[in-house]
Amino acid sequence: MIMKKRKTKGFGLIEVLIASTIIVMSISSLTFVARGALTSTDRTQDRIQAVNLAAEGIEIVRSIRDTNWIDQTPATGWGNWVGSNLGNIVDSSTSYQINYNNSTKRFYLLANQTESVSLNGSIFTRTIVVDEVEGTELMPGSNQTDLQKQAYKVTAIVTTPSKAEINVSEILTNWRPNF
Repeated sequence: MIMKKRKTKGFGLIEVLIASTIIVMSISSLTFVARGALTSTDRTQDRIQAVNLAAEGIEIVRSIRDTNWIDQTPATGWGNWVGSNLGNIVDSSTSYQINYNNSTKRFYLLANQTESVSLNGSIFTRTIVVDEVEGTELMPGSNQTDLQKQAYKVTAIVTTPSKAEINVSEILTNWRPNF
């Protein structure tokens, strides 16, 4: 008895289904990973822009402080903040918006306001908080009353479109106290 070998031609239905399932699962997982990477990139880009907006806010407040000394006007001395309405009481419960006066060509702070900034179609909000500094934050063992009159803690708070909040703080001092 001679047995003939049967030759199989092509693929069977089960083999095609298994191969199709493997290909679909591979493509789906790659798509999921790529989508996650793009989302992460967008959030990271928003956070970087928020940090830059916060740093810009601190820099503008520093510019306001420095402008006070450059113009040599007693009305714009330390703590008056060039047209800003800080008054004599500074506390962290008041938020400020940065504004620009075209006629005087100066920045100033506007109380109880939040600034909206649009970058590449995304809306960020920026708030500036100015608070008194405790003497121990500047110099341990120093006279707290004297230092409070010579320093403010400025915090820029920026909220990203995804509602992440970035806080940047800096202590600004009166570097020309006898002016």
